[in-house]
Amino acid sequence: MKLEKPRSDKPGYLARLNAGEEFRKYIRGDKKDGDFIELLCDYVLPYIKEPVDREEAKQALMAASEDEYRDIMKFITSGGQEEGAENPIAPDQSGTS
Repeated sequence: MKLEKPRSDKPGYLARLNAGEEFRKYIRGDKKDGDFIELLCDYVLPYIKEPVDREEAKQALMAASEDEYRDIMKFITSGGQEEGAENPIAPDQSGTS
């Protein structure tokens, strides 16, 4: 799985903000409806550059280890990295992520 902060000219900025806000509301307890995993996936998927296919990206996310999950959340909550910076998620040697 390869993560990248979406460029400022990429369409869907408000949708990404909304997904992040819905996830944060759920975490704070302000939002009672919804599913944690679905809200998390909606929040994280725009940051997954590879795999390109969204269903494959979601499957890779669902297959992430606890350490990968923590790295993903650090990446997302820090606002992503500068373009060209080393990706915090090491490629899976099995080729499944």
